[in-house]
Amino acid sequence: CPHNSKHEVVIELEPEGAALACRDKLMHAWQDFSKPDILRYMVVDCGGGTVDIALHDLDMTTKALMVKEVHQPTGGAWGGRVVDSAIVSFFKRLVGDRVARSLPKCIWMNLVFKSIEQAKQSIRDDSEYVFFDGLLEFCLALMRCGECLDELVKEKTGVKFIRGRLRVEVKHIKQCFQESL
Repeated sequence: CPHNSKHEVVIELEPEGAALACRDKLMHAWQDFSKPDILRYMVVDCGGGTVDIALHDLDMTTKALMVKEVHQPTGGAWGGRVVDSAIVSFFKRLVGDRVARSLPKCIWMNLVFKSIEQAKQSIRDDSEYVFFDGLLEFCLALMRCGECLDELVKEKTGVKFIRGRLRVEVKHIKQCFQESL
């Protein structure tokens, strides 16, 4: 990434960004190695409920310092998609099968991007509850189906809708991580 312009913006995916940062560190430490033509390094990115692994080779024979992706970044069943899917299934059980089927797929996708990611990252060992915020679009979609989230969860154990936030006992959400562990 050229550093000669104050107005340049480079957007990188998380594992690739970490890999490029490793490349820069390897360049400074290269003198301590036995000066191979190719330096291979792995970036393991753990966070937000996922583990992504990227493997790269750094060609030290060119001035451009070419990075070759040996294997594309990959998560796996232990990553966030499995957890997200389990939490969406939890929400579908909360609202019931009929209502869940009537909601468009984009509502579920937005729920994942807006609420679930934030909630997953807020869980701590001593957490009693997980709070889901940003549910306005979800609630409006339910209203278009003639339902109200407050009413749908009223009889559910460990779940309450309070001032626009869904409060869920952490044990329910921790169960969503079981398949990925």
